[in-house]
Amino acid sequence: MILPLDGSDVAQRALPVADALAAAHHAAVVLVTTPATLEDDRLVPPAWLVEASHKLHAPDVRTDIVDTKWAVEGIRSVVEEAADPIVCMATHGRGRVGAAILGSVAQDVVRTVDAPVVLVGPHTDVERHPGDGPLLVCHDGAPASSAVLAAACEWMQAFGTGALLLHVSHPLDAEAAHEPTTVIDLAAEQLARCGAVEVQTVRDSYPVGVILDEARDRRVPAIAMSTLGRGGLSRMTLGSVAASVVHAAPCPVLVVRPPDAD
Repeated sequence: MILPLDGSDVAQRALPVADALAAAHHAAVVLVTTPATLEDDRLVPPAWLVEASHKLHAPDVRTDIVDTKWAVEGIRSVVEEAADPIVCMATHGRGRVGAAILGSVAQDVVRTVDAPVVLVGPHTDVERHPGDGPLLVCHDGAPASSAVLAAACEWMQAFGTGALLLHVSHPLDAEAAHEPTTVIDLAAEQLARCGAVEVQTVRDSYPVGVILDEARDRRVPAIAMSTLGRGGLSRMTLGSVAASVVHAAPCPVLVVRPPDAD
């Protein structure tokens, strides 16, 4: 479990989520920072980093100050050296209403790091994590959306929970209306190997609202989604809604970039 920190209260909001994830996965936790975040530029753990490590209950907690001025480069270097890494970090959406974006570091981590990333947004209720409902797995029917399934299965097994496989398509998406459900069926079969699965199909012009409503109503422990989905002007893609979901979600969001994504 890799937990990037910069000394801010925002970054430390990810601590309880990372702690729960590490316990469920029986994983070590590495708290990562860079000299650029240290006041005296020394590669010595500052007091806030030591204090943060003491808030974790994992048996193996380490700190790593990566000697680089670029936060994303430091995170990526730690990920590349780890076995089966998961990144857990806090972020916040910025921008006008309807145009929320991921924080720049989180956005670059999701875009460039080859590992599942758990994002803790500004509205995540970290005190109630994990919720007692099923893992909410979003899938728009495109093959790229299946990239999240392996990580979703690991989550289900680690927490002993089922999954709600949610397929949201736009009412004007004629292709989605007539295409067979083979991809969704295959996704459900893959998730069923790891626990109970419920499939829900919704046609709605605002996928973000559907996802968030299900997350709140079902008290899900997390939302899982790929960063890429359908393209085209007549479709809302999972990629286009991911930042808005992270910004407003009451729970962490597990995002996975498809391996062939640019």
